[in-house]
Amino acid sequence: MLQYNDMIVVRRVNFNNLQVDDIVTFNSKTSISGQVHNIVITHNIIEKTYHPVTNERAFITSGINLNISQDARLLTEFGVGDTNSFIGIVSFRSRFLGNIIAYLASPFGITMVVINAGVIVILILLFKKERQVTV
Repeated sequence: MLQYNDMIVVRRVNFNNLQVDDIVTFNSKTSISGQVHNIVITHNIIEKTYHPVTNERAFITSGINLNISQDARLLTEFGVGDTNSFIGIVSFRSRFLGNIIAYLASPFGITMVVINAGVIVILILLFKKERQVTV
């Protein structure tokens, strides 16, 4: 089961080979403050269906850790109309690597990287200076 901060690797597969319970990643057009944005979403397939207008194969997806009725989306292979376009399925996940990346991207993590890099540079300069004095 995916959780917040998991790092995932997504691989391409044939859309027609998808099954219920596959974890898929897709592009979605979402309206935020009146502007349309493309975002990448990872959901679980909960039902096979067909697009109501084009009759092409489609899937109903839902957020992994959410109430199904609150976040259900219609997924088609190429994103017809208001549907979402398929990218691939989740083939690997790592909570450990995801947490490291989230930490390094946080303000505290960035500060710690900069401080540690500064300390290392100062130590290198001090050791070089000490070596020159003793020679």
